[in-house]
Amino acid sequence: MTMNNPKPSTDRAELLMQKLWEIDPMRTSCNVNPDMETEYWSQARDIIDALDSGQSPDDAVTEVFDDYFWEACLQRDGKASAEHQQIVAAIAQII
Repeated sequence: MTMNNPKPSTDRAELLMQKLWEIDPMRTSCNVNPDMETEYWSQARDIIDALDSGQSPDDAVTEVFDDYFWEACLQRDGKASAEHQQIVAAIAQII
C-alpha cells in the first residue's frame, strides 16, 4: 500500500469490480443475472495493478480490456465509448 492509495489494492479492486458489473461494458448481461457479480474480477484486479504501477486510468482501462477481449473493444468510431468513460469516472471515485 502506498501513500497515494490509502485503500488496499484488493479493496479497490472489489469496488471497481462492482462498478464494472453495474456498467457491464462488454454487454454480457451479467448485471441482470444472479451470481454473476464477479464477472469482471480479473479486469478490475488488473486495472488496479496497472494504476498502482503508475498508468493513467484511461490507459489502464484500454490496455486491460484490449488484452482480455480485443483491440479497441471499448471504442466507438475511434473514440472512447460511453462505457470506457464510465469506468474511468468510477476509478476516479475509487482511488
